[in-house]
Formats: sequence, structure tokens, C-alpha cells
Amino acid sequence: MVTKTTGTVNLLNSIEVAQDLTTVNATSILNTNGVDVTIGRDFINSHGATTFTGIGASSTLIFNGTAAQVYNPNNNAATPTLTLNNVTMLNTGGAAGVTISTINTPNMILGTSGVLTLTSGRIITPNTQEVVAMNTANNAVSVGNTTSFVQGNLRRYLAAGATGSFDFPVGHSTPGYERANINFTSAAAVAAIQLLARFDPWGGAWLSPAAPNWTECSTTYNMPYLNNGYWSIDASSVSTGLYDLTLYNLGYSNAAIGFSIAKSSSAAPTWALNGNCVASPVTAVRRNSMSGFSKMATIQASSLLSVELLEFNGVSRGTHNELFWLSTKELNFKNYELESSEDGISFNAIAKVEPIGQTSTFNKYTYLDFDYYNPVTYYRLKMNDLNGDYRYSQIIDIGNKIQNETSIKIYPNPAYNELYVYIESETETNATIEIKDMLGRLIYTQDVDLTARIKNTFINTTSFAQGTYVVSINYKHSPSENIKIVINNRN
Repeated sequence: MVTKTTGTVNLLNSIEVAQDLTTVNATSILNTNGVDVTIGRDFINSHGATTFTGIGASSTLIFNGTAAQVYNPNNNAATPTLTLNNVTMLNTGGAAGVTISTINTPNMILGTSGVLTLTSGRIITPNTQEVVAMNTANNAVSVGNTTSFVQGNLRRYLAAGATGSFDFPVGHSTPGYERANINFTSAAAVAAIQLLARFDPWGGAWLSPAAPNWTECSTTYNMPYLNNGYWSIDASSVSTGLYDLTLYNLGYSNAAIGFSIAKSSSAAPTWALNGNCVASPVTAVRRNSMSGFSKMATIQASSLLSVELLEFNGVSRGTHNELFWLSTKELNFKNYELESSEDGISFNAIAKVEPIGQTSTFNKYTYLDFDYYNPVTYYRLKMNDLNGDYRYSQIIDIGNKIQNETSIKIYPNPAYNELYVYIESETETNATIEIKDMLGRLIYTQDVDLTARIKNTFINTTSFAQGTYVVSINYKHSPSENIKIVINNRN
């Protein structure tokens, strides 16, 4: 045991204390001079930064006990705050770990260059107390593991315009380690923000929700939520960035298949889908292009639907309407029924289309409808499984008019890494393709030669951020045409 009662001790080399390290009062000062301090028992410091000083840019506080340890940086006074640099967890005492003291309710704060390394042993934050990582680097907090994580509240600072991957190795005493990873694909916010994360089992105001029965991406989430619990991830101010979220579930016992992530306001349970689904295993459930922060939890299905519809669209050709759709998977799938309507409410089947049945490529279908309604025809696809289940696509509408001198088709929509712009014109000799984002910023431009009447232009969209865009076709003699598209690139 090292106990300092008065005066200053200046360290010249790193030290290892097998027992408690204690500063008794405001005049008992330990100046670390930037070296490492390893503690086998409790850290009991009297007056925060007044009595534990000299913390340098490379100094590390290491907890290597074999039983429960306490971190108490402000035993006799709530101020001044103690800000550490690096903290390394090497505690082998099992679930006991290191508990932050409730005396004067301090946080464990790591400074702007500090790194939290979780190797073994939990850091337990009572009540609303926190582990605070002020270093905005992506790797300022390690991923942790099943024996080492923050059991409670972990706050991470993010710089203005931050992008990339940030780990939140949080968990709970019962489900254990439940890491979340947030990968910002666009700037998290214009200004600096903080994200506060924790994990809790279901209970209290946040009971496990019933099956939501939402359908997307060939999956109907018809099972109860995963029973390990939910994540709370809240931002200190508004986040404007898009991010991909991965939840690393471990402490569950009711996993089915077809997993994704639901999001709810932190004020009250109002679960909904946000962003785009991604096929992923229960141990690393991912959802892309999410926005905003709140509660997160894992939803699941009892089975996967037999077909994945990627696009359904159409265009008027004057004498007929051309319908086209793009799909994948088609396992245990019976057929497509194309339905049309004059009012968008009452639909009639006009064709049955047998599936191609390929599972490793995209399947493209086209149907020409010469028996359309004027001035608008509404269409939808009914997708029938072999077991009798079925579901509908979204409804599209096509305005029917006299054959235009120019014809445009943009596909697929949504686009996945590639986009084709098909232009056919009887009168125009050139055109300009422009792609703008929803703020009107020009993202892409290309001139095309129409002297051969037909031009099918390939555009690589892998560098485009996921989102909604407007494709403009500008002619010399004809009115410009604008078409809204969605880009959902795949990694």
C-alpha cells in the first residue's frame, strides 16, 4: 500500500503498486512526471487534479488487480476534475472489474490524447456516471471483449466533420458484452459532438416489443425482438451524418433468422425502421445509411421470403407502356402477377410472368402493356411463393400521352454501383447528362452524342454517397427532363 499524507512525491520511473494507492488530503501530492502507474487494488485520490499531477501525453494508469478494484479520483473534494491520459484494463478478477466510486460522483475521464485499452476486466459506472473518452481519434477506444468492456455509460467525443468507424464496447452485468460500432459514411455533424452509449436488458419502461411484422428485403420481421436487450446511443446535439450501424449481439437465447435493426426515440418506445437493410448474422447485425440517434435493438424473422425485388418501374412508349423490374434470389418462388388500375385503388391482373429462378445474379423482366388507361395507369407486382404466401410491390404510375420525339430510361433505380441512362431521339443530335444531389449540387456531368439516335450510357456510382439524386437530361431543342433516382451502393 502507498499512502501519501503530506508533501509531494515526484516519480522518476514507472511504478507498480500491488495494494491501494491513496493520497490523504489536499497537501499529499503524487506527481507522476508522465510515467506509468500500475495499481493492484484501489485508487483513492483526495483532490482530483490537485493531488494526482504530472500526467503526460504518454502516461498510462493500469489496473491489474486480481479482485474488485475501485477508482476514486475525488475522495475528499468534488473539484478539481482529474483527467487521465491512457487507461489500460488488465484486471483478472472476473465480473468484479474496476468500479468508479460514487463519492462526489466522479467520471473516469481520458484526455484529448488518451486511449482506452480494454484487455481484461470491466469498468463499472454506477448510476449516471461515465467513462469519457475525449480523444476524437477513431481508435481512441479499443473494441474490448467478453471479459473487458464498459458496464454502463461510455461517452466518446467526435470532431467536427468526423467520419469513419467508432467502437462502443459496452455491456451489462447479465447479458454481458454487447459492442456497437458506428461507421459514419458522411460527416457526423458540422460541429463537434459527443455520443453517449450504454446497453440494458429489457425491462421497466422498455419491455421487449412484440413482433413488428414489417416487410423489407425479402424478410418479414414476424418474431419478438432479440431478448438480450437494447442499446441507448444519444448525441449531445443534432447529428446530420449518415452511418452504418453494427450490433454485436451475444447474450441472447431466442435467435431466429433474417435479422436487422429497429430504432426508437429515447423519449418513449416508438420503434421503426431507419436506413437500409443488409443481410448479416445475428452476431453482427448491420443496417446502413441510418440517421439520428436513440434506442437500437435487433429484430428478426422466422423465415426469409423467397424473392428480393430490387426495382419496379415503367415508361410510356406512346403506343404502349413498358414495365420492367429487377429481382434476385427467387427461391421457392412461384410467379409474378402484374396488376393495373385506373384509380390506384382497384387493381386487375393483366399478366403472369414465370421466374427466371437464378439466385446468384440479377434477374431482369420486361412486359409491354398495350391496353392501358388514359391519362394515367397505375401498376403493382404481386409476388407469389410456392407455399401460398404473397406480397405486393410499391405502386407506380405512368402518364400516357402521344409518342414523344425523345425517350429516356434510367435503370436500375435504386442503383447499385452502376447506372444506365438510355436516350433515344428522332430530332436531337446531342444532350448533356447532369446528376445533382437534393441540395442542387452538381455531382456528375457528361455530354452524349445522339447522331446515331440511340445512346445507352454507363455511369459508375461506386463513389457516390448513398442517397437521393436528380438526373437531368438537357437538350438543345427540346425541354429538359428530370428524373429522381436513389443510389444504394453495395460494398
